[in-house]
Amino acid sequence: MILNENDVLASEQYLLDCGEDSTKEYLRSKRYLKRRKEKFETMEAALESLKTGNRDVRYKSAGRLLRIACAELGLTLIEREWYFDEYNKTEMSNICINESDDRVLEYLLLTLSMMYERYIAHPMWEKTYNLYDPKIEKEYKQWIFSIANQISSQSIKARMAVAKIYAICNDKRSWDIYIEILPRRSAYVSNVWHICRNYAQYSMTEEQRIGLIQVFENLSQKVKRTEHYCVKGIEALQELKIEPQFCTT
Repeated sequence: MILNENDVLASEQYLLDCGEDSTKEYLRSKRYLKRRKEKFETMEAALESLKTGNRDVRYKSAGRLLRIACAELGLTLIEREWYFDEYNKTEMSNICINESDDRVLEYLLLTLSMMYERYIAHPMWEKTYNLYDPKIEKEYKQWIFSIANQISSQSIKARMAVAKIYAICNDKRSWDIYIEILPRRSAYVSNVWHICRNYAQYSMTEEQRIGLIQVFENLSQKVKRTEHYCVKGIEALQELKIEPQFCTT
C-alpha cells in the first residue's frame, strides 16, 4: 500500500464530505495526520518483517499487528483501509498460509479476527460514523475464511485461532474444535464463552450446543478457576435460539 502525506483515504473522504464539523476538523489536524503516518509505517514495517526467515523478528512483528488490532478504538482509519488494500491482503494471505511457527501463526490469525470485530463489525462504525458497509463485511469474511481453510497446522494455538474465524464466518466446524480442545486447555474458557455469546446462534447445531454445555459443566467441576466463565457459557447456550446459517460467507 502506498500512502503519501496528502493522500485522502476513502473513509476519510466520506467523513470529510458527510461527517460532523468536529470530525472534519480532526481529520485535517496535524495530530491526526501524525498518528496516521505512525500507524501506517508500523504496519508496513511489520508486513515486510513477517517475510524474514528469523522467527523472533516475525513473532515481534505479528505482535505489533495484533496490538494495533486490539488497541483502544478511536477515529483512526488507516487500520481499516490497510486491510482492505488488495496488495496487503494478498501478502497477508501468503504469510499466514506459509507461516511455520505456531505462535506467530496464532498472532496473525487472531489479528485478522480482531480486525473484523473492532474495525468492521463494531457498532461504533455504523452508529457514530455511518461507515459500516455490509459489502465490505462480506468481502472481509470471505477473505479470512479462505485463509482459515488453508491452514494446515494441527497445533492447539493455530486450531483455536482458526476456530474463531470459522465462528465469525458462520461455519459450524468452529464448535467441534472447541468441544475437542477446551477440555484439555481450560485457559481458553473465557474466550470460548465470548465467542459463543457473539456467534453461536448463527451456526451451532443442537448437538453441538448440548456437547459444549457438557464441556463447560465438566470443566467447572475439574478446574475451579474456570467456574465463572463456565457458568456464563452454560447460561448463554441454554438461552440460545438455534438459527443455523451455515457457511454464509
